[in-house]
Amino acid sequence: MANTDEFKTTQKGRSKYMGLPFHLPLPLKPVKPNSMRFK
Repeated sequence: MANTDEFKTTQKGRSKYMGLPFHLPLPLKPVKPNSMRFK
C-alpha cells in the first residue's frame, strides 16, 4: 500500500482512510496514534 506514507503524512489521506472529514478533531485524535502503528 503506497497510500500508507500519504495518509500518515497528510490529513487528507487520513480522511480517505477514515471516510470522514479531516477537519473534525474527533476522528483525528484516534487516527494520530493509529498512523504511528501503520508506520
